[in-house]
Amino acid sequence: MFEIVNYVQRIATPEWRIAESCIDFHDLTFIFKGEAVYSINGRPHKVSAGTVVYIPPGKIRSAYTFPENTMHSFALNICTQDTSMLEFKPIQHVGLDEQLVSLYQEFDKVWLARDEYFEIKANSYLNLILCRINELKSQNNPSDMRVERCKEYILTNYYKNINMKALAEMVGLNEVYFGALFKKHTGQSVKQYINSIRVNKAKDLLADGNSVADTSHMCGFDNIFYFSNVFKKITGKSPINYKK
Repeated sequence: MFEIVNYVQRIATPEWRIAESCIDFHDLTFIFKGEAVYSINGRPHKVSAGTVVYIPPGKIRSAYTFPENTMHSFALNICTQDTSMLEFKPIQHVGLDEQLVSLYQEFDKVWLARDEYFEIKANSYLNLILCRINELKSQNNPSDMRVERCKEYILTNYYKNINMKALAEMVGLNEVYFGALFKKHTGQSVKQYINSIRVNKAKDLLADGNSVADTSHMCGFDNIFYFSNVFKKITGKSPINYKK
């Protein structure tokens, strides 16, 4: 678990600044709105919305915002011996990713409530935040809210009859453009993505003792033979062999 030394959803005043000092924690700040300048070991970096600022222990830090465009950020100060999830550049632009913003907002609620299970919840959300930042920094293309919305829909409705036309209409795009956009951001066609989610669910159902026929139906396949072919293509095993 991480030790969260401090957290603040910072809505900076025009006069806000951090005085220069050497820090003994990991400073992870996500800029949600506005602009600021963060100096690390005397080197200034101008940052804006969609940027992650990472300053490790032992670095000299200072910062200020701009009165005409004050910063709104989520700032976490963390102590940990395991830095494998914190291998970030000092300045990393990840964009205003809807999922990342939502995770910070949920973390904010947990931090304010401080209930009985506060530490467990806070660490859970922090791990999700770190995972999402790592996902975003490894992507060649910034995430697209329209694609993310459709992925979320597929994840919660995989068992239904989903087609690309309906998904494209849901986000106000034509089929051809949506298909190309989806593949650009996921590396998969819409059909491939839907099938991968369905097969992941099928693995769980088969491992839980469900029949191949029932599993096929519960995962949204209307043809057991097609289900078996898709399952084998993705996993290398037939559904029957997977159950053994």
